[in-house]
Amino acid sequence: MSRKASLNEILDDRERRAERQRELITLYGTPLVSFTMNIPGAEKDSPMIRAGFAEGLHRLHPVLSVRYEEERYGVTGPEALLCVDMDPQELKRITVKLEEADALGRLFDMDVIRTDGTSVSRTELGLPMRKCLLCGEPAKMCRRAGRHTTDELNAAAKAILRDALPDAEAFEDNISEELADLACAALRAELDATPKPGLVDRYNNGSHEDMNYSTFCRSIEALRPYFLSAARLGAGSAGEGDFVPESEVFEELRKLGKTAEREMFAATGGVNTHKGAIFAMGLAVCAAARVLSGGGPGMRFPRTADRRPVSLTDEIAGECARLTKGLCARDFDSVTPENAETAGEKLYARFGITGARGQAEGGFPAVREAGLPYYRKALSGGAGKNDAACGALLAIMCHTADTNLIKRGGMEKAEQVAARIRSMPERVPTEKELLLLDCDFIREHLSPGGSADLLALTIFLHELDIRFGTGTCRVL
Repeated sequence: MSRKASLNEILDDRERRAERQRELITLYGTPLVSFTMNIPGAEKDSPMIRAGFAEGLHRLHPVLSVRYEEERYGVTGPEALLCVDMDPQELKRITVKLEEADALGRLFDMDVIRTDGTSVSRTELGLPMRKCLLCGEPAKMCRRAGRHTTDELNAAAKAILRDALPDAEAFEDNISEELADLACAALRAELDATPKPGLVDRYNNGSHEDMNYSTFCRSIEALRPYFLSAARLGAGSAGEGDFVPESEVFEELRKLGKTAEREMFAATGGVNTHKGAIFAMGLAVCAAARVLSGGGPGMRFPRTADRRPVSLTDEIAGECARLTKGLCARDFDSVTPENAETAGEKLYARFGITGARGQAEGGFPAVREAGLPYYRKALSGGAGKNDAACGALLAIMCHTADTNLIKRGGMEKAEQVAARIRSMPERVPTEKELLLLDCDFIREHLSPGGSADLLALTIFLHELDIRFGTGTCRVL
């Protein structure tokens, strides 16, 4: 889903970058390094290019005294602006040395800008001019003479990237496969968590007569191709809005989700086991792939005194919110008590409850503010994953209006359930306490299916953060 940058986009981006450079120099009062990739042609952004960019940042950080740094990714290519507390001429010598170090360095474009806004040139320091990627002659002379076509130069740049970063080309597929595996593992962990009030688990079928443990296992297996497709969609559209618009990505994801629903029903004999998870987990997988592919393999975002770290979980939640921006308005604005058809529409018309859509558009607050904090605290306190998951489910139920629970028992019953859970001791619930809840839920035919979807998402994000979090932390 990648596309080429237009000339207007490239020119507009140069103006935006120059304006941002002036702002940062004024704010920090230091010289600035503007780092972009020297890629001939209109295709400025890809996982391979970002991998080369990541390697450039990796080489820059140990030799600079950085006060502030920000990165930006999009159709016009990755870029970094670094405020550096060093002499600008010495800074230029360092960056030229990196540019001349090897073939990959020749793709680095590291401009040094003084506090007065002027650039430090190679010629004023008696340093050699940049060389052509193909013939080794001064690049400026080759351009003036028109010795090489843009396609030839672009092919040379791609060859340098492939030779220097042999593992980077496979990054997109590798990350997609891993995300699909993690999604299925999280759904299996949610299923295995026992006992869960009113839900299918290893002990019983909860409040459900049409499904059992085996039904869920078949469903999870059938959904793996969907999660793989969702991850590939995210990785292929990686960017911050101007590479592929979020709205287009989400609409494509919805189409994949419709196909996944058919596969689920085929595997379960028409039973709805994971319709909510197809939406929530599929969205999270797509968002995670966009975030991780945006950083590329080996990306590092160092901390500075001026900025706070943003966790990988927050990044993915934010990407989910961006992908679904305006979803509730689009889906619910025309809904009235008279024309509401689905259970979700009826709950919105009567109570203003936005359900799974509202959770997604808000970046899954029930997961970020209840599920994950509880799950992580329980694990750090010595609880096993099963007990931590069961407790996290209860925490989520108190933090969201579970549309499945309300559909079965009504709003008043849902509020009573939340009040009962809040009255329980502030610790990981015992099996006896959970079994009592399970019995009561089964007797009253209650099932918190929406909360179960969010529990699976909690487990997915926790495991994802363990796997990738230290290497993909951004700082703002």
